[in-house]
Amino acid sequence: MVDSFAQRRLLEYIADTVSARDWEIATAFALDEDASPATVAAEFGVSDRQLRASRAWVRQVASTARAALEAADAGRRPERALILGCLPDSDGLRTVAVFVPALQHAVSVIAEQTGLSEGRVRSRLPKARVLLQLAERILGTEGC
Repeated sequence: MVDSFAQRRLLEYIADTVSARDWEIATAFALDEDASPATVAAEFGVSDRQLRASRAWVRQVASTARAALEAADAGRRPERALILGCLPDSDGLRTVAVFVPALQHAVSVIAEQTGLSEGRVRSRLPKARVLLQLAERILGTEGC
C-alpha cells in the first residue's frame, strides 16, 4: 500500500507539471507494451524529434520529482543546494539552474561561464525554472 501511495504521489506531480500531450505520449508508451516510437509519433501527429523531446521532458520531470520526494520523505530542509540537487545533472539543466534565481547575467555571460552554447542556455532556462519550482513545491508541501 505504501508503494502504491508513493507511486501515485509521484505520478500526480509529473502529470501536474508536464503538458497534457506530453503526459498522453508518456502513458501511451507505459500502457501499451507494443507501442513503437513510430506508432506513437503517428498517433499523436508529432515528429520523431518532438517525440524524443517529449519523452526526455517527462523523464526530467520524473527524475526531479522523485529526488524531491525522497528528500522530503527523509525530512531534509528545502535549502537551495538541495533544490538544485533534485534537478537531473544532464542536458545542462542543473548547470543553468544555478543562474535562475537572480538571472543577473545575460545569456551570453551564462554561456561563457558554463561552457554551453547560448542557444542551449536559452532553451534550458524555462525548463530549469519549471523543475526548480517543482522541487520547491514538493519540498514545501511534502517536507518539514
